[in-house]
Amino acid sequence: YANDAYTRLTGYNAHEVVGQPFRDVAGDEIDPAVRQGILDAFNCERLHQVELWRRHKDGTGYWVDLSLVPIPSQAGGVAHWVAIQRDATERKRTEESLRASEEQLRTSEERLRLIGDNLPAGAIYHIVAHSEFDVRFAYVSAGVERIFGFPPGVMLEDPELVYRLIHPDDLNKVRAAQRDSHRDLTPFDVEFRTHTIAGEMFWVHCRSMPRRLADGRTERYGVILDVTERKRAEEALRRSEEMFRGIFESTAAGISLADNSGRFLSCNPAFAANLGRSVEQVIGLRIVEVTHPDDWKAQQPLVDELRSGVRERFAITKRYLRPDGETVWGELSVAAIRGPDREFRYGLGVSIDVTARRRLEEQLQEARKLEAVGRLAGGIAHDFNNLLTGMIGHLSLVQLPADDPNRGHLAAIDQAAMRAADLTRKLLGFARRSQIVPMPVSPREAFDGIVKAFRRRAEEGRVHIAAKIAADCGSILADPVLLHQALLDLSLNSFEAMPEGGTLTLTASPLVVVENDATVCPEARPGAYVRLSVADTGSGMTEAVRGQLFEPFFTTKEAGKGKGLGLAMVRGIVKQHGGWVECHSSPMAGTRFDLHFAAAATGGSGSRLMHVGSAVDALTVTPSPTETTVTDALPDPALRTILFVDDDEMIRKIGRTVLDKAGYRVLQAQDGLEAVNVFARERGRIDLIVMDMTMPRLSGRDAFRQIARIAPNARVLFSSGFSPEDIADIEGSVGLLSKPYRPPELVAAVRDALALMAVVG
Repeated sequence: YANDAYTRLTGYNAHEVVGQPFRDVAGDEIDPAVRQGILDAFNCERLHQVELWRRHKDGTGYWVDLSLVPIPSQAGGVAHWVAIQRDATERKRTEESLRASEEQLRTSEERLRLIGDNLPAGAIYHIVAHSEFDVRFAYVSAGVERIFGFPPGVMLEDPELVYRLIHPDDLNKVRAAQRDSHRDLTPFDVEFRTHTIAGEMFWVHCRSMPRRLADGRTERYGVILDVTERKRAEEALRRSEEMFRGIFESTAAGISLADNSGRFLSCNPAFAANLGRSVEQVIGLRIVEVTHPDDWKAQQPLVDELRSGVRERFAITKRYLRPDGETVWGELSVAAIRGPDREFRYGLGVSIDVTARRRLEEQLQEARKLEAVGRLAGGIAHDFNNLLTGMIGHLSLVQLPADDPNRGHLAAIDQAAMRAADLTRKLLGFARRSQIVPMPVSPREAFDGIVKAFRRRAEEGRVHIAAKIAADCGSILADPVLLHQALLDLSLNSFEAMPEGGTLTLTASPLVVVENDATVCPEARPGAYVRLSVADTGSGMTEAVRGQLFEPFFTTKEAGKGKGLGLAMVRGIVKQHGGWVECHSSPMAGTRFDLHFAAAATGGSGSRLMHVGSAVDALTVTPSPTETTVTDALPDPALRTILFVDDDEMIRKIGRTVLDKAGYRVLQAQDGLEAVNVFARERGRIDLIVMDMTMPRLSGRDAFRQIARIAPNARVLFSSGFSPEDIADIEGSVGLLSKPYRPPELVAAVRDALALMAVVG
């Protein structure tokens, strides 16, 4: 930086010198001793003042008083230097005149007076000291009046007046400098605060050369300069430096300075904190040492281009390594600081910690990926449920004599269909669209089911099962079948992780989530929850495995020993209940899964029916064909007309056959649009609509909304493999029959729906 006064003094504009070497140590005309003194001051980082002969840009010579002021940095050393130059040409000429012989002084007294009187912003003086305390002014130029506000004669008559005006805090400094100059004949050179006769404070710089007279007295010829403006500039510079240092130290962004070799020279506390270190620990480290190896491969070419001058700055998102092995993400912007010849000197980096944002982005990407796969799984499961409904329905309609040898084959087919239905249920669980029948379930009841299921296996495998339930832990609101399935899958994984034995611990504890709670999962919503934990002392998992843990079809088991749907289904079940799952694991340190379910609250149940097909409960033993038939169902007391709507032809055939045998009159439609047309035509005699939720052209939901506009009192029993939440907001729905279902379940659902309609009017 160079101010306007520098331009006036030297003839060089700021843009000609900023970034260039310091000119005041160059040139053949400078005394080598003077040059060495300046260099020594730089090397020793100390204040230095010197008179210097310089050349103006146009070649003319002049003298300057040069003050080199080091500005320290908090990290130690010098942050930068402030060079203050004052045109000393006139003063030097004056001093040279003063150093002339007494005879020359006497003959040039008038000339000296003229120079002194016209010295800008200063005055010259001649004092004679009989002792270090007895100092008298022999001559003072007229410029003293511009400085102090009184004429020279006042100082000649009252020498102590000047000392009375000096600031009390600086008086001892002035007296000491005067004593040393008188005793040792050293230059009197001191800056101090003083006052005008009117009381206004300002700064002066006094400088004089002593000489011992033959009679023992000491005389000094010197100058008094008003340096108030310079001191104000220095103070402003100091405040600016303090402000910059304050910003540097307190900003939330990490700021760092590295040299050409990539070694940190300085950084602020925010950057050090991001790296998990102190400022002192960061300084001296190399960039590559705190950068993830994979990210350094991307950053190194950018750094090389910065050094070579191909680019001036770059930005990159990277991972920093902490001493504890953790990684943090940062958005780093680096700018080059170059020297006068454009060579690369330093890299200035500004880094913002974006670890939390990256984690949220990763969770969002994972959620989107799982949502896409979930939609695919839900679509496949829907079609598969239709096939299973037709298969199970036709098997149920087959009636064979008790001694027919084909009964066993049909029973095997029926069992296979049940296993397929269970697989479909897992797909729907992953897609978070499986059937749920929520009710209050106590943790003790849920854990007892797991303990019973694994008691024998625990004894054989030397595994200890412990259940711990907090005293203040209440019940949860969950589907007991799906809850059992989730705990069963997690416990099974725990057993397989402990082939040599260990401990399986089931715990339950209450949890209250408040708004903006940063200590819980971002998926959590405010409310009361119960945390069910399944922990083992097994082999644990690596970070890479944990990252893929809930992906569908991901498994670490050998081929044929796992489908990879278990944990994906567990997550789907918990999410469908409005909760979330957390996994804590590390190699050889065991694994703990935390399932968070909403705490059960008191209140009444809904008015809709919920019929769950036999295939939904994987623990139900399916009867052989003909053991439960349509004819076993009780006939409806009054002949009713049912509009049966499904896009699957096989299901429509089964529906017509089953409901006909049950004594109902049946109308059919193959999709939602046809259902609307049939109802519009036959609405006077349709008592109930049994309609699939997912159909082409017009879905069950949209079809019934159009039907409700035709007849607001119309009622529908939906049929779907999806969740009852899908019909929760549909006015006129009397319930849901889950797919796949058996013929007797269809008849029972229709009968119950008609009975409910009769009760509620």
